[in-house]
Amino acid sequence: MSAPRAAALVVAALAAGCASPDLLALAPADRVPLELEGPTVRLALPALNDARPGAEREGRAPRSERRGVPLVGRVEVQRGSEVSDDGDLGGAPLEGLDTTLRRYLASIGPVVVVRPREDAAPAADYVLEVDVLHLVATSFRARRELRVPVVGWLFDPSLERRSLPTATVVLRLRLRSADGRFKAARVVNASVLGGPAEEPGALAAAAVRAAAHEARWVTASWLARADQPSLPRDDDSFLVHAVDVDRSGVLLARIDRERGQVLWLERRHGLPLVGPPGVWHLSPFDERGVLLPPGDYAALAEELAGGFGLQRIDQLAVYRYLGPVARPQ
Repeated sequence: MSAPRAAALVVAALAAGCASPDLLALAPADRVPLELEGPTVRLALPALNDARPGAEREGRAPRSERRGVPLVGRVEVQRGSEVSDDGDLGGAPLEGLDTTLRRYLASIGPVVVVRPREDAAPAADYVLEVDVLHLVATSFRARRELRVPVVGWLFDPSLERRSLPTATVVLRLRLRSADGRFKAARVVNASVLGGPAEEPGALAAAAVRAAAHEARWVTASWLARADQPSLPRDDDSFLVHAVDVDRSGVLLARIDRERGQVLWLERRHGLPLVGPPGVWHLSPFDERGVLLPPGDYAALAEELAGGFGLQRIDQLAVYRYLGPVARPQ
């Protein structure tokens, strides 16, 4: 493939808002390592902040209602999601999450995980704050029972439906330096589908391990870039990204503001997976995956609106990138 044709292919794919096989083939190998190299990094992990909704801590049964049937009896209908409580998950689910998370983070090469109160001297290099947004097991249930006088309860198995149980864990991670300066933030999540007889505790433990693995990957990527100098603002170009089809990473491209040309294109791991796969977006983060302040991102979108097609996705608070628009000659 000639250089002019390759460049035209990249521009066309970006303008169409999709990641074509030809575009993927132009991306070089990953450059961000998962494992760290160098001296020991002391990572302080404070107690996890329980930010779950009350229904996930206390549990919730499917809603029930009773209906009278003339001359027959009463029908009781139960329908809705059955939400586990902390007792269903072993009594102290956050303690299990804390232990698992520490074990996974400690496996990142030279990282030593400590608690802030245990680390008076020497001080930790970084602090990882974790908010637990969700840690719950749920299943949908629909059931109907008929009560007939004298006969008692009659139950028809065909009138009961129960979906496969699901466990979900959602964590918000924030990395700070030892002096409290903000470094990066990310939300990671994991969901696990269980079998019909799966216990909520075992299912939640599997989701905890999956979320801890994702948190390990993200934290390792942050620490690998943490000591590098901050990136200067580039007023001549901007970043766009698309999530890989298998959600294993992202394609990151830098676009020239004046000409709309693709300056470089790389596949990266460890960057936020923002937006549906295969769709190009105006990147809400820098080359290291650090999210831009909302005000800065809004200002960038406003600056580019005149020369490039942008489509707001309110649910994600990002803009879809549609490519350069026609400019008057």
